[in-house]
Amino acid sequence: MKSIKIRFFKKNLKTLTIRGKQAFACANIEQALATRLISKNIKANYKIKPQNRSAIIRNLISSLRESGPYNIHRFDIESFFESINRDALFSKLMSDDRCSRQTLLLIYQLFEKIKSQGISGLPRGIGLSSTLSELALHDFDNSIKRERNIFFYARFVDDIILITAPDLQKGEVIELLQGNLKFDLKLHKIGKKISHHNISKATDKSDPTNATFEKFQYLGYDFSIFNSNARNETILGIPRRQLKVDICQEKVEKIKSRIIASFTNHLSTSFEPGSFDLLEMRIKALTGNYIINDPSTGISIKTGIYYNYFEKNNKTKCPLKDLDAMLRGLLFSKNHKLSSRIQAKIPIHRRHKLIGYTFTEGFYEARLHFFKHEDLKKIKEAWKK
Repeated sequence: MKSIKIRFFKKNLKTLTIRGKQAFACANIEQALATRLISKNIKANYKIKPQNRSAIIRNLISSLRESGPYNIHRFDIESFFESINRDALFSKLMSDDRCSRQTLLLIYQLFEKIKSQGISGLPRGIGLSSTLSELALHDFDNSIKRERNIFFYARFVDDIILITAPDLQKGEVIELLQGNLKFDLKLHKIGKKISHHNISKATDKSDPTNATFEKFQYLGYDFSIFNSNARNETILGIPRRQLKVDICQEKVEKIKSRIIASFTNHLSTSFEPGSFDLLEMRIKALTGNYIINDPSTGISIKTGIYYNYFEKNNKTKCPLKDLDAMLRGLLFSKNHKLSSRIQAKIPIHRRHKLIGYTFTEGFYEARLHFFKHEDLKKIKEAWKK
């Protein structure tokens, strides 16, 4: 394909690391604007909508509460961004003829630059890669949703979940999914994101607290599906299954590590002006909620302990209380070395101030804090290590 006069992708993409994986960023503002334009055009021409985690979870909960029998299947796609066949994807764009010639030329330039840098598939970290990966699975999603024995289907990036008829077994589901995947994409065969559960019909037991349950994780939540119906809960006279939803343990451990990182960072910088103020902001952000602005859309998004996990409905053995206990222990316990170091550096009146921020209040009262953009960058610095 012939080149256009202005070449936006002369410079190599910047290399960086995101969550331990190699990722990339645009080299300059011109590349960033070009990729945004391409992404906008593809979304408009293929009617690709951004995935909504909250909507997926709400719809999943509604399906899981059905009292009839069903199977749950969870999968993910192997090396999602890195595995996509760029040549096949570009051929699709060309043959579909939905995008303008200018858009196709810009994609061609980008793909040539990616190839020259030895990057496999689509460069992780660039917004356009997310749009192109959604395009690669656009037909796949539609095909799976049309299947007769699939009651519910959702995908968030490479994380797939299905609720199927009870007679649709694991091997049949794998064959169905793999048979519809294109562009050299493959399902993972093993891993923590892969699980299968046979859910029996829920009964009206007199004591649902003693009912058995199946448990699985999806998009940061733990789901416990019981074999009994919830008391006094029906829709149009149809009973609803008992379901407990909570923050998954992996996310709880991540929050704990950020609490510790916040304190250890303060211990090493306590002599610097404003160190305690920064620690307080970090505790506020972890225990509460705040607003971030999406630079690509300008949309304000509320995030934090409530807004990230607002579908949580379990109050027994609540991990929020566990997090509060950990924070309290770090500030006042006499039994741990880290607690002793923290108490030596932070006076009692300041520790009482910090203990005023709790995860339970942050969640159940949706406590909202406001931070400047520069402060948010500083807050998150200690959590990247």
